[in-house]
Amino acid sequence: MKIPLHQIAHTHVSVQGPRINISVIAWNESDYVLLAESLSTGKVRMSLDNLIHGSILRYELPNISSLNFVYVQNHDGMAGEKIPIDIQKIADKFMQMEIEGNGHESEN
Repeated sequence: MKIPLHQIAHTHVSVQGPRINISVIAWNESDYVLLAESLSTGKVRMSLDNLIHGSILRYELPNISSLNFVYVQNHDGMAGEKIPIDIQKIADKFMQMEIEGNGHESEN
């Protein structure tokens, strides 16, 4: 059974110099395991289509029921220069994602 990501989590996207940080935070602690099992760097890359290129790192933060995906862009700009990207588009794409729920019913 597919579950829309926005039913079990919310996101925060920020750009810090050449980095894009995408935090996915479960609404309920019980949904964190489902997020951790379902959201791989490959799934994130596929969902973001052509918005980002390069490697994505994934960090698990179970103590705050969160996953953090970090993308570092290598570009020819000056050090500390911001990435020219629409973070709202990234957040929207993330929230349109669906994950496999295996009969899981969220409390929300």
